[in-house]
Amino acid sequence: MKIFISSILSILLFTGFSLDQKHQLVLERSSIDWIGTKVTGEHSGTIDFKSGEIRIQDDKIIGGKLIVNMSSIKVTDLEGKWAEKLEGHLSSEDFFNTNQYPTATFTFATMKPMEDGKYDIMGIMEIKGIKKPISFPAEVKIQGKGIRLKAEVVIDRTDFGIKYGSAKYFSDIGDKAIHDEFTLNVDLYAETEG
Repeated sequence: MKIFISSILSILLFTGFSLDQKHQLVLERSSIDWIGTKVTGEHSGTIDFKSGEIRIQDDKIIGGKLIVNMSSIKVTDLEGKWAEKLEGHLSSEDFFNTNQYPTATFTFATMKPMEDGKYDIMGIMEIKGIKKPISFPAEVKIQGKGIRLKAEVVIDRTDFGIKYGSAKYFSDIGDKAIHDEFTLNVDLYAETEG
């Protein structure tokens, strides 16, 4: 039996078969900055990853999941009570309802090379229990046991049931409108164990 198993492993190795590698997200080396705009200006801040795993095979992302701690939303362009007020509103039912939905997730599906040297990352985003397919260009560098991914991800909040202040649903809102799309600037690092 041992000889049989050894033979199978040898065949797999010599025929170029490669197992996928699991890379665990390194939280202290990963970040998300967000920007939300409205008719009269914009706000910005940060939000933290909770955990994540990326699966690599033949220097390509073939799967994995990123989990974001929605309760970690911070506002950085305001201070004191004004920052706290906006953080509270973003966490409320008007927006992300973090008490009921404490996490959001992105599940990787495919990674395709683009002409500019970047990669088109496709997968499923889940916010407030609603899943939608999204794609975005990303810089991906795989070196040794680590992977660095940088991307600007644009998300339409109304796809996930967040309608507050949207001119799409409230046509008479005027200059109080909040734009539907917000941007996440993602910089993450993951590595294999050992």
